[in-house]
Amino acid sequence: GKGKGKGKGKGKGRKGGKGGGSVSKEFLDKQLEEYMGPEAIKAMLDNELDVYFKDKKALEASSTAAATNGSTPSASAKA
Repeated sequence: GKGKGKGKGKGKGRKGGKGGGSVSKEFLDKQLEEYMGPEAIKAMLDNELDVYFKDKKALEASSTAAATNGSTPSASAKA
């Protein structure tokens, strides 16, 4: 019985946290920029993009290799 109560309490707490999520992403981004400075934000975004494109290229390379250069229609449909 006690365990269940604990679980419920946790759920409630989480919901409350989510309610705080009504603060817009834009506002949080602005706060972060003011705190860290625009240059830091730029560097962070650049890094994220680098990682994203590296992953994308790696994925594309492996998928084209697996599909023998996209000769199968299913591969091109996926892309």
